[in-house]
Amino acid sequence: MLPQGSVLGPILFNICINDLVEDLHSKISIFADYTKLRKVINMEVDSILLQMDLTRLKA
Repeated sequence: MLPQGSVLGPILFNICINDLVEDLHSKISIFADYTKLRKVINMEVDSILLQMDLTRLKA
């Protein structure tokens, strides 16, 4: 953890989450420490892929 207002905080945060979007099947939006996934569910396989993405992000 870094103290609030540090110069390196935002840079180190971006380095830590840089690989977050790799190998995801859903569209992802990242703003500060807020991450949002979205996926249109047309078939059962779409919901399975979304759940896989959620599980990967939780780990």
